[in-house]
Amino acid sequence: MHKRGIGRTLEGVLASFDSEISAEDVRAIVEQGYHRLACKGDLAQGARQDLGILENLMAELGWRTYGSPPMLETKPPSAAKFDDLSVENCFARGILRPGCGCYLDALSASGKQADACMENLLRHVEVKRRQALRKFSPILSIEAQCLERCDVSILFSRFARRRGDLRFLNAALKMNEWYLKEVRSLNMDMVQVRLLLALAEQELSAGELLA
Repeated sequence: MHKRGIGRTLEGVLASFDSEISAEDVRAIVEQGYHRLACKGDLAQGARQDLGILENLMAELGWRTYGSPPMLETKPPSAAKFDDLSVENCFARGILRPGCGCYLDALSASGKQADACMENLLRHVEVKRRQALRKFSPILSIEAQCLERCDVSILFSRFARRRGDLRFLNAALKMNEWYLKEVRSLNMDMVQVRLLLALAEQELSAGELLA
């Protein structure tokens, strides 16, 4: 739920991490990015689906969208979808397996425990900072790597809301700032939309935990 005053509160948290981006900038980036992508006639189906989820999040935040957002399912898929992943193998020794963020999000949403893995991910991001989440098995394309990193940021924001744990929100804030700088030069619509989703998720978490 969007709370009045979230901008000032979120900006204070960002400032504590020496952030160069203000809360007002975050909203402007999401709204401008959304409107640019929504006007593209050749947007791929996967990016279009993410755009619909983004519209729902923006409406919840009270941000501008084109008309009424579509009624889309925004909950993570069942963990059963990731039959090749487990808490033990999705992230180990600094190596991320594809789908790890979505898999852990699904576990967390269902109430299942993966605290040890979440703590390992958090420590990895806190220690490695911009170099975190750079090793994958199997090796992924640049686009797929960016999507996986955004998914972990989304996981952190949602996990912060579910647990009331500001450490994960703080990590998501920093991750999104790093990724904003990385994806500016990438002409990849899917990555652009996924990062906008990550930014909207951090705002929802800030609204619940900080306002």
